[in-house]
Amino acid sequence: MRPGIAEFDAGDIDPEAFSHAEHIRLGWLYLVRYGETDGATRFSTALRRFTTSIGAESRYHETITRFFLEQIADRLDGTDWQCFKAANPDLFDGKTLLEQHYSPASIATREARLRYIEPDRSVRRSAS
Repeated sequence: MRPGIAEFDAGDIDPEAFSHAEHIRLGWLYLVRYGETDGATRFSTALRRFTTSIGAESRYHETITRFFLEQIADRLDGTDWQCFKAANPDLFDGKTLLEQHYSPASIATREARLRYIEPDRSVRRSAS
């Protein structure tokens, strides 16, 4: 069974199975349940707690986390997870989507890791 909010909040997930796709799915769960502002705060807090618990706190990146939560929130359409996933395949190719909005130099900064920075590239998402 895939972990849900309760398991993630408790840190009861396998770090080896915590892929980018799982980040997106759990972010979606938080945003659907708690709304954009509270959901983003709760997810970010749980993710920081999780990375710290596994000794990987340096892997937490505030800008990347917030960027993807904003992307998910902008695309919420009231459908279930499978429909959302099918309608948004670009979310699952995280590197390409991120590079459309951020230069590698800006996303690699310490500032971007510690606090959210605005995208330095402007790209419009194509209408599907």
